[in-house]
Amino acid sequence: MYYLRYIDPRKPQAFADAGKLNHWLPVDLYVGGAEHAVLHLLYSRFWHKVLFDRGYVNCPEPFHKLVNQGMILGEYEYHVSPKVYEAKKEKLAELRIIATPRKGDEGGVESYALSVGEDMVEKVKGKTVVKGTDIEVTGKAEKMSKSRGNVINPDDVVKEYGSDSLRLYEMFMGPLEATKPWNMKGVEGVYRFLGRVWRLMIDDGDAVKLNATVQDVVPDKDTLRELHRCIKKVTEDTDGMRFNTAISAMMEFSNHLTKQEVRPRSVLTPFVLLLA
Repeated sequence: MYYLRYIDPRKPQAFADAGKLNHWLPVDLYVGGAEHAVLHLLYSRFWHKVLFDRGYVNCPEPFHKLVNQGMILGEYEYHVSPKVYEAKKEKLAELRIIATPRKGDEGGVESYALSVGEDMVEKVKGKTVVKGTDIEVTGKAEKMSKSRGNVINPDDVVKEYGSDSLRLYEMFMGPLEATKPWNMKGVEGVYRFLGRVWRLMIDDGDAVKLNATVQDVVPDKDTLRELHRCIKKVTEDTDGMRFNTAISAMMEFSNHLTKQEVRPRSVLTPFVLLLA
């Protein structure tokens, strides 16, 4: 019952001091995957209720609110059926497109994943095909697993784009509760956004220094209005755990600032705090 012990970890005679239990319980927010509902959530609730019935805790439920975050799937892949693969494998080899077999639940080959990205497919008469061919493909994202070879190592992402880009992209992918496919182009997009914000304020020359456009001036009415609109949106969306739309609001505000020849320090300071 870790959440009880965290309240008062050094008390030898009880879970925690009664006053501290009254102050902190129930836990405000429990965030966990739906796949852990039995092993984690039900287990915690069951034992908490036992402790409540025995008089050791002051409330019948351990958590005030539950949010199930959605699963992050592997990158979007384009597949062909075994029948299409057999008919088009010579053409695929000619185009140097690698076809990797994907096994189904019963062990047989369910489909073939092609080494093509979004830029290599197109819509023709309502069908998705490899560009310049009649090879029809189906797009789908699957659960990350070693057997499928679609696992994304966060260490690799951090090494190339930094931890800020990784965190921001995970929040920007979509609603917290939704199941979403990974997309490295999306990581690149938020990485570029952070770069634009940096350049709003910093002159990246031989020596890092404040951009000359940043000045101690009074902001115009439009900029001030956009700032407070951004503050309101980010505050409300963060409280509601709508991180993706909060980030969208900051992106819109950064676009407004990019157009300004003079950027008031009094506007940039709260904007940086919002982003942080």
